[in-house]
Order: sequence, then C-alpha cells, then structure tokens
Amino acid sequence: MTTPLPPNRRLHPIAALAVLAISLCAAPALAQTDTTLTVRARGSLYNNTGPIMAVYVNGALISSVEVKATTLTDYSFKAGALQAGAKVDVVFTNDGSGGGADRNLYLAYLKNGNTTLLPTAPGTTYDRGAGSKALDGL
Repeated sequence: MTTPLPPNRRLHPIAALAVLAISLCAAPALAQTDTTLTVRARGSLYNNTGPIMAVYVNGALISSVEVKATTLTDYSFKAGALQAGAKVDVVFTNDGSGGGADRNLYLAYLKNGNTTLLPTAPGTTYDRGAGSKALDGL
C-alpha cells in the first residue's frame, strides 16, 4: 500500500513525493564495493508524462529518468562505490496536476551492495523546496 505524505513531512516506507523538487538524503552505514545504486520507485502520470527522478551522489548528478512505471520497479544507476557518509539525493523535478490527475513519485527504498535504505531510516531527511531551496535541508 502506498501512503501520501502527511502534513508533518514524515516519510512512510513508500511515500508520495509531490512538489517541485524533493530530496531524500541518507548515508550508507558501511563502505560498499558495488557501483550500482538501485532506487525502487513508481510514478503516477499526468498528461501521459511520468515524474522525472534525478539522482545525485555527494552533490553530483548521476542520472535522471522518467518514471513511467505505475508499479514498483527497480531503477539502477552507476554511482561508483558509495563510501560511509556518502550523501544520496533523489529529486522529483516535474510536479504537475489538473483535471483530476496528479503526477507523483513514490519511493520504496535505495540499495547499494548489501545496504538497503528506507525513506524512514534514521539520518534520512525530506526536503521540500524548489529552485535554490530544493536541496537546502529544510
């Protein structure tokens, strides 16, 4: 079951991301040797366009992809081996709604090697913002 974001901005294990740019930031507990970062996500479409999911590691854009899948799907990115303390941002950049439709991005988890990170993990932040305030940690 997917759960929309409640007013207090706490993320549920699968959370709707529904503003112009949102960041989910967290650090893997241990250094990894696997260079693949997997984001399990789904989207809801508006005007036949899915949410754009941009993935950053330590502030550098790794890749972005349109999430057209409406069921949870793995999206894999070459991110290099993530070291302990690495910062991963998942940003939803193209919010839109109208006519009863609403484009949203839903995240289940991020995975690198043997580390899986849920949106509710300690140290994870949820940042609602647009433009220069998109990744300001507030």
